[in-house]
Amino acid sequence: MLKDQMKRLLTETPGSVSRISAYLLVRTGITQDYQPLSAKSRGMRASAERLDAIKKNISADGNLCLDLGCNTGYFSYEIAKMGIFTIGFESEMKNIIVAEAQYSSPNLIFKRFTLDLNTARTLPQAGIILFLSVFHHLVKYGGREAAIAVFQALVEKCRSQFFFETGQPDERGIKWSGLMEFMGNTDEWVKEFFIKQCGFRAVRCLGAFETSVSPVRRKLFLAER
Repeated sequence: MLKDQMKRLLTETPGSVSRISAYLLVRTGITQDYQPLSAKSRGMRASAERLDAIKKNISADGNLCLDLGCNTGYFSYEIAKMGIFTIGFESEMKNIIVAEAQYSSPNLIFKRFTLDLNTARTLPQAGIILFLSVFHHLVKYGGREAAIAVFQALVEKCRSQFFFETGQPDERGIKWSGLMEFMGNTDEWVKEFFIKQCGFRAVRCLGAFETSVSPVRRKLFLAER
């Protein structure tokens, strides 16, 4: 299956970097197929269901989308296909190489970017922001207060719609799950954060989706100005 996916990557998709490098990164397991690596592959974590929920609720007049922690670019590319200028930000250069080899569009850019409080403040204002399964990593490596500060800086860059998902405290058995206990009830914490702390008018849960790390389904939220 992986070999077939990589054959398609080599032969069907243009890229601004070497497709051979992308092939080797995935073939050797240096870059994993967390997201789909072609239109016909599923990836380690099912992404099509989350993408469908996002596309059904996204504002068609969004002028710019920032995808923070874009991995190998699946969501970034699909949003760009809707006619929205999209920038996929990713800290791992190996993922950027694979993303650029897979996806090419005049309204899509991938950029290597290490997210912290200072870099978050340099981001442009955007109508749409995707922040999918990144927040718990900030908590794990930087602690609660620093992670929330970065999160708030990102939220301040959002003019209209913020799609948010994170590892949850009820994902028991995962090393970082205990660090997320400050959230308590995930729904209540997210609504409190976006509405009371950040001034958004509404927060909706768009569904709960399977992950590759636990049987607990992870919730996807949409906060709107």
